[in-house]
Amino acid sequence: MNSASPFATIEIFRNPAQAAPAWAKLEAASPATVYQTFGFATAWYATLGRDLGFTPLVVVARDASDTPAALLALAERRMGPARLASFAGAKDSNANLPLVRGDLSPTAADYAELLREAGRLAGVDAFALLNQPRVFVGRINPLTQLPSQDSPGRGHLASLGPDGETLLASRLSKDSRKKYRKKEARLGQDAPLNVVAGDEPAQAARILDAFFAQKLARFEEKNIASTFERAAARDFLAAGARAGVIRLYGLEWNGRIIAVYGGGAQGGRFSAMFNSFDGDEEIAKSSPGDLLLFALIKRLCAEGCDTLDLGIGEARYKEAVCDRDEALADTFFAVSALGAATRLTLSAAMKAKAVVKSNARLTDLANRAKSLLR
Repeated sequence: MNSASPFATIEIFRNPAQAAPAWAKLEAASPATVYQTFGFATAWYATLGRDLGFTPLVVVARDASDTPAALLALAERRMGPARLASFAGAKDSNANLPLVRGDLSPTAADYAELLREAGRLAGVDAFALLNQPRVFVGRINPLTQLPSQDSPGRGHLASLGPDGETLLASRLSKDSRKKYRKKEARLGQDAPLNVVAGDEPAQAARILDAFFAQKLARFEEKNIASTFERAAARDFLAAGARAGVIRLYGLEWNGRIIAVYGGGAQGGRFSAMFNSFDGDEEIAKSSPGDLLLFALIKRLCAEGCDTLDLGIGEARYKEAVCDRDEALADTFFAVSALGAATRLTLSAAMKAKAVVKSNARLTDLANRAKSLLR
């Protein structure tokens, strides 16, 4: 490595547990989201990642004093003849970043050198680093200054404050708040509404049971194929919950869970990873998913979180509570000649995906086509 770089040496770990000491130090000293944490990545590596054919690839950079300086939690999988590395979590990760010590300011050139060396050591042809915030906690993400393009989707963020009730009053119109109060009262006539957390194994299992039943029914109705159909997806969420990096919340009514939210917090930012609601017409008309979201916002405000990340993808409920967008970028970096060809293919594919996502009719056709191939 270049002697002027903050990354004096790098090391490749195929066993994530061997990187745990450096990972712990960098988690404590680096701005990040829950998707970069050891608990999230290792839960995914061991379950859904493995089932999808990914193998762990953790890159640790150290400074001249041999102190951990940065870490990339990656996963490798073949794309045709090429070996491709991407962020751990794949489609289950919404905002990807390097873990880099807060006192360091590496440049794009430093990261280019790091990726070239990591690719050489690991035998990787290219890196596909998707859904990266261009700016995070006020600092430019230098990885996005390498050859990059806008991601097909954008992140949706809600700034939080000390009082959730006041916050919701400022985001929702008077008519909307009145409508939701009526919906809550309608459900409450038959049985009280309670928010339950998956802090205990039995409660976590109950919430996950409801989530998978609700989500898969919804996807079948909409002809959407997803990884939630895999048993390993349940294993991943359960492992994350056991590790404490995935928090589960359910809206309980009349002895059943009628809406679910799951996500994790890191550095004051809560990242919502998944949600669902009961499709029963009499229940769905009262918007249980929205009611649970509002309750979750109040809880997060009381806990001192400053940001709620509702992830990628357009949805009415996101527009209702979010006050800012997060610009995301996809970085494609080639290491070999084969990787250069792969980079062009990936770049074109993601641009095509952006076109499809911007057109509702094309999105529906694409989902129907995927359902036929399941």
